[in-house]
Amino acid sequence: MDKKTLRAIPRPEATKKIQDIGELIRHRNRKNYIATADESEDMLIINIFEVGPKGEKVLPFVRSFFTEDDYITQDLQSEKTVWKTGALMNVVGWYWGGWNKSTLTPASKKDRNTIIKWCKAYCDKRKKKITGTDIEDYIDRYQDDIRARRLKKKHDKERAFIESRMALFDEEPEKEAFDEWVDKEAMFFHNFIIYDWKKRWAYCTRCKHELVITEENAKVKGMEFIEIKHQKPVHNRSYTCPFCYGNEQQRHEPGKEFKSSLAKSIGMSRGNMVEVQWVIVPAVVDDNGEKVITIRYISAMKDYRTDFKKPKISYFERYRSVHRAKESENYEWDYDPKTENVCWIPEKNRPYYWNPSEVMYPRNGAIPYMPDALFYKDTWAKYCCMEQFKKMYEMETRKDVSPWFMDQYLNFFRNNPYIEKVIKVGWSKLTEQIVDGTGSYTWNRDDVKDLLNHDAATLPELLGLSRDNFLMMKKITDNPCWRDVQILRYAQQAGEMLSEKDYNILRSFMDWGYEDRWKKLLDYKKYSTLNKLERYITKNTNDRSNDYFDYLEWTEKLGYDMKNEFNLFPKDFKKTHDERSKEYQKQKDRVQREAIKKFNKLLKKYKQETEDVEALNMNTDGLFIRLPNNLKELTKEGEALHHCVGTYKERVMKGETTILFIRKISQPDKPYYTLEWRKGKVIQCRGMKNCDMTPEVKAFVEVFKTKMVAYEQEQMKIRMVS
Repeated sequence: MDKKTLRAIPRPEATKKIQDIGELIRHRNRKNYIATADESEDMLIINIFEVGPKGEKVLPFVRSFFTEDDYITQDLQSEKTVWKTGALMNVVGWYWGGWNKSTLTPASKKDRNTIIKWCKAYCDKRKKKITGTDIEDYIDRYQDDIRARRLKKKHDKERAFIESRMALFDEEPEKEAFDEWVDKEAMFFHNFIIYDWKKRWAYCTRCKHELVITEENAKVKGMEFIEIKHQKPVHNRSYTCPFCYGNEQQRHEPGKEFKSSLAKSIGMSRGNMVEVQWVIVPAVVDDNGEKVITIRYISAMKDYRTDFKKPKISYFERYRSVHRAKESENYEWDYDPKTENVCWIPEKNRPYYWNPSEVMYPRNGAIPYMPDALFYKDTWAKYCCMEQFKKMYEMETRKDVSPWFMDQYLNFFRNNPYIEKVIKVGWSKLTEQIVDGTGSYTWNRDDVKDLLNHDAATLPELLGLSRDNFLMMKKITDNPCWRDVQILRYAQQAGEMLSEKDYNILRSFMDWGYEDRWKKLLDYKKYSTLNKLERYITKNTNDRSNDYFDYLEWTEKLGYDMKNEFNLFPKDFKKTHDERSKEYQKQKDRVQREAIKKFNKLLKKYKQETEDVEALNMNTDGLFIRLPNNLKELTKEGEALHHCVGTYKERVMKGETTILFIRKISQPDKPYYTLEWRKGKVIQCRGMKNCDMTPEVKAFVEVFKTKMVAYEQEQMKIRMVS
């Protein structure tokens, strides 16, 4: 429609006749409208006036323009031209069956007949049946058909776009070569040993040899010199074919542990003898001068039920993806509610609890079918190093990559092309950490990639290291991790020039994965050498460097001379540590009394709110765990067990850490063990004089840790949703 022409048509006016009709139909419980109609050669114009409350004039509300191809509505309440594309039933608001339905009253019999005649002629022409006799029924049926045509036009446009994408997949793999590859490579470990124990006979579906079997061994029939010492075959248990095991050239991946086949008795049911293996088929195609990567996900199924000597192999292609330099598109073969057909549609967003079968979704693995390993070379991903990445990633994670690894890695490489620099130097640990991040759980993982200089031209610049520091790291380790980089970056920020000896001390300084304690060690280098600090910690703290760093922090805040070795390296560390702890705590208590009162109230409220949380109220095997009733209990706990938990009150108040008490059920009021929980981990659990956990306490803590992680993950999900 030409909106400019429609806008030029004079707006309707609420004449005296319209005002009089308004007074007659006015109703206090529902909206009322008056309609007039003008018909031209190819258009119907419906003018609608709103009847307001008693005492107000009837005013123009909207006017709709109906044509054979479309409709549009102009808002007459606005001086500026405002267009609405919705149906009149939504713009005006008539809802049949509702107590507050609106009433659309024709201004005259002529107006009613004009609307009905025009809409009926339209519907008769298209063989659309009209139910009802009100003018709303005629208007609705006309607009329903226009909306259906609009929607079909939109869907046809979407389908045309998808079909243009699917045209990129016209080139199929060469069938004979593909079938042979699937049978011999992809389905190599999807085979069976069919046996008849009474006849001492077996058949391997992989190598297609008959075997002579006994309780002691299995031999290849006709080649009895090939044998393997083995146990008697048992239905649905693993059994190794001597020919397959002995033939190195037929192994799927030489060097990996050989996988045996599943034994099936000749007399048992073959109902479950259908094997599934997903195959990735990537290709490079030309799309209007742009080289794009297409990936097919094909489910290969090998059916042994009818004839195990000639199994039937069939294929079902379920997923496709198109990778361009700027974006990727994913499609799946499924039902399209828009067209009511099964066809290729954009991949659906699945709920997290979706649990399809292996036939419907590749969960356990997918093998790439890549006839040409260099097929990336003419594409935007020519420097992606896919094969190197796959090998390095599997080596570090010690597990096969995801079935979607090709899609996932191409999407990662598109936004992070710098990964090529790390892969090509062979740094597998750093590669895996850049791709996956660091951290024990996905919900608290740190993204290493966000800490890199993505626009860097060189690898040292990418990692944020000076040339000298980069060369030192490369000299000391041939496979650095992110921690190695972090140490040098932190030293650079602090203005420290580390020697190789200092760097090695920091790299080997144990933090047990709980926190970056090497940072504290480097922070206190300003008072002594790293060698002296590390040696003192090893000799005097029994590898509890946290105690020493706590001691240094208290000593520093209390104003002692930190360069005096008497303060820095006390002869009796335990005694001095306890004295300094009390002194520091005494000072802190003077300024924290009010804050403690406030926190104790919050702690009491938190305990009430978590009464039903199993992890915080465990009671098993003669032990139970609980939160402190107040902060004063931390001091009593530290004094009773002769450790420094009393000094943790400030951290607890700030929410930086959580302290819990482990007690014996038989002695609920007597301090036994104190546990610190922070960032999803048990940081420490100490008993009398910092003693280690007993086996019983250690088992109890492991159960607590499992339950607490589950509880915190659930809370994280709730926070994310809210």
